Amino acid sequence: MTGGALCLTLALSMGGEAAHALRPSAIAMAAADGEAMNARALLVLRRNLRESATWDGAPIVDLVAKGPCVSTLITTKGRAAIDWSDAGNIAAETIDGNDLFAVKASGSIGGLSVKSGDTADRIAMGMGLLAGNCQAGRGGHPAGLRLSGPASTDAIKAVEDEAARQKMTQIRVDSTQSFAVIDGNQTVATLVTGEGSMPDAKRNGCFVAMKQGDETMLIPTLGYGEYEFETCGGPLAVGFVSTAVMPKLGIVFRSYSREAEETVPIIVEWDRSNNTLLIDDAASRRALDARAINIAQIRRALNGR
Repeated sequence: MTGGALCLTLALSMGGEAAHALRPSAIAMAAADGEAMNARALLVLRRNLRESATWDGAPIVDLVAKGPCVSTLITTKGRAAIDWSDAGNIAAETIDGNDLFAVKASGSIGGLSVKSGDTADRIAMGMGLLAGNCQAGRGGHPAGLRLSGPASTDAIKAVEDEAARQKMTQIRVDSTQSFAVIDGNQTVATLVTGEGSMPDAKRNGCFVAMKQGDETMLIPTLGYGEYEFETCGGPLAVGFVSTAVMPKLGIVFRSYSREAEETVPIIVEWDRSNNTLLIDDAASRRALDARAINIAQIRRALNGR
């Protein structure tokens, strides 16, 4: 008997309420959300790779999805299959103005090269998101806490109101890095990131906020407190890096200082019991020292790998 037939047989024999609980639709919807998130990441990655990057010296002409976690990279000289759940530790090395990525494809490590800058940053974030999702759980929908789908307009409005209550000005929510928080198959909160200026800050700052029920918690990050010498350039990526009793979120920000433009990872601990957020300075320092520039690399830095 197949799994689907077994579920149907049990449901029919146990009555209406039990039958509803056993219906696979909620699980299927959660899986679809994870796959849709990966599909969006692949679309952005494809757009930035084409005609901008090379693979082992050959120009990349396309990236084709073969499943939620498998893609085929097409170059002018051939093809390479990438399983994002086994793509390795994707990290860039900058040489002569180019960002070089070592990525496992078709059973061996290949070299992806692109000119350093915004396009390279977007490629790094796209690959990091895919690798992080797919390595955390097959198909990009890990069990437990995860981010999925866009933040609701109501949640964004609540965060904007909280930012204004804290006397923040020039408030701008980044809807591309704001998501519903899913636990199993239930939406339990909303994560919102953005930027603005605190009244006593010297520079434009970034913030992260969590709306859970009727409670909205917002804390400033770059441009304030321990990070007051960093000017926020906006959030680039966000994801859970630990889903223990006190879950931790990794957020990657673009930062501007006197010396240069940088990518800064910050780890935020979320206490679900009272919806509070707190920057984990020690974990943030470990991720920064490891030069983590995406969520997958932050996870490895915190796990000592």
